[in-house]
Formats: sequence, C-alpha cells, structure tokens
Amino acid sequence: MEKLRLAMIGLGVVGSGLLRLLDEKRAVLESDYGLTYDVVAVCDKMRGSIYDPEGLDLETVLTEGPLSDKLKGTRDLTSFEVIDLPDVDVVFEATPTNLKTGGVGLEHARRALSAGKHFISTNKAPPAIAYKELESIARENEVYYGYEGTILSGTPAISLALNGLPASRFFSIRGILNGTTNFMLERMETEGMEFDDALALAQEKGYAESDPSSDIDGWDACAKLVIMANNILKEPITPEDVDMQGIRGVTLEDVKEARKEGKRIKSVSSLVFDNGRLKARVGPEKIDRTDPLYHVHDVTNALVFETDTTDTVTVMGPGAGGRSAGYAMLYDLVEMHRHRTRLYK
Repeated sequence: MEKLRLAMIGLGVVGSGLLRLLDEKRAVLESDYGLTYDVVAVCDKMRGSIYDPEGLDLETVLTEGPLSDKLKGTRDLTSFEVIDLPDVDVVFEATPTNLKTGGVGLEHARRALSAGKHFISTNKAPPAIAYKELESIARENEVYYGYEGTILSGTPAISLALNGLPASRFFSIRGILNGTTNFMLERMETEGMEFDDALALAQEKGYAESDPSSDIDGWDACAKLVIMANNILKEPITPEDVDMQGIRGVTLEDVKEARKEGKRIKSVSSLVFDNGRLKARVGPEKIDRTDPLYHVHDVTNALVFETDTTDTVTVMGPGAGGRSAGYAMLYDLVEMHRHRTRLYK
C-alpha cells in the first residue's frame, strides 16, 4: 500500500508522546505490518503549525517545536486548514475535552470524517456527545474513527472487549476510570488526609487541574462509561442517562468507617444489565478485598468485564500519561491500516 500521510493536531503531552512513538517505531511498523508513513503536518494552538508534503523531521519538531528554522514548509495554518489538506490521509487529534459542548474536538471530528480522512483522537467529548452521528459519518465515507485512548489511555479497553472477547455476552463492566479520584481516596485512607488536602496534593502532582470538577464530580468517568456503552455494548446512552455522583461528599470519617469494616471507598463506574435494561452509574462505593477493584492503587485505572464465556476478566494499567495515550493512538493507526481495505463494509 502507499505511504500514509499523517497530521497531528495538538502538540501537548499526548501529541508529543505519539510523535515520539512514530519516530521510534517506524522500522518495526514497516517490517511487521507493512505500514509506512510521513508526518506532513503538525498544528498546535500555542506552539504554531508547519506543513511539509515531503514529511517533517520529528526529532526537530519535538525538541524545537513546529516553528523551528530547521523545518521548511508552510506555516500558520489553522487546525481546520490542516484537516483540509488534500494529501493528508489520517488526522490525529489530542485537544482538551469539553464535555458540555464537544468543543473544537467535535468540530475537528466532523470536519475530518466528512472529508474522508481517518480520524484518531484521545478527546472523550466527541464520542461521548455525538457517538451515533460520528460513526454514521465514518461509515458513509468509509473511514476509520479511532478513540481507544479515551477509556484507559494506552491500557487496552475497547480493543480487549471487541477483539479479545469475541462472541461474549457482557453482563457488566465495572471499573476505576479516574486516577485522580482514586489517588485522593487512597490518600485519605492511608495518610488520614482530609478531602481538601488530598485534592491539593493531587493538584500539586499534576493529577488534577486547577478546576478539578471533571474528575471529582464524575464527568470524566461518565464520558468513558457512555463511550463503552455505545461502542462495546451497543447501547445508545448519553451522559444524561448516567446516575452520576462525585466524591465531594466523601469525608475522612466515611473512609475510616469503611476501613474498620475491612472495606475501601472507591469511585466505581459501572454498566450493569438488570432484567435486560442497562444501568449506568458513577459514584463512591464501599468494596471489600474480594473485589478486584479493591486492589487498584494510586492513579492506576482498571476494568472488570463480566461475561458469559470467561466469567470475569480484569485489565489494569496507567490511565494517563503522554506515552501511554500516544500508544493508544498508535494502536488505532495499526488497526486502521490492517483493516482499511474493508472498513465499514
């Protein structure tokens, strides 16, 4: 097959992580999968943009930025102009998530898929808010829409469920889907911290934003549940269908009381079928040590799949980080390449 031409929108931690992997893994991707490519465009709201149809030197982009004098090409393109470039085959996108409106990430997804470009993103908002619409556009244009990294970053989630558990009927999916809240609750349990002190520590370490509401009020986990319900379970739910409770109301006394009972308080996200009806919930729960989620520590994420074929399968790993999230996008690129001759047929 012809060499793919790739564009990257968003050059923060995640976008940089992907470019580093694309640079490192070029030889193995060609030898093992026959996948060859050039990154021809990079665009970042703060760091600028560069387009060179001959391909960019990724080491220079990573160390000196898109505006380096060592790079030749067209500069100052907007993200939408990058998407519209006629020789771009695949658009990678790693912009901030806006779960209220979908933000620019949703507009990027619509623009790229409608233009017949494969679109791979770690932005949770588009598939959480407009799953049916975007999948329809992708099918209509016979292109790949990949968002593996929206659930557990580089730890397999969607791919495990769809490819690793074929012919399985899912009874439930439960998990720790937000590392920030897991870190905070564990600090309260093991170090006796009050809620506000645990939050301040999470912010100091970079686990929580200055506005932590997406994490501690449950919105981040809610979006991930909606994506899994739609993609894995084929249940067309929206964020409004999720019974969502944050952890603001969890006190140090609550945590101590749970510990006396031999339990831990965790923010558990769940999709459970009850008499054929799907119930989606995010919120704090007391769980005991027989539950796999009891043993999930710090900012680690985990999922427990309960099926009719394997009983339970648990996957655990980092739920954030530039290299991890970048790897999720690399996975989607390989998946797209392996199946692009028969996408949505």
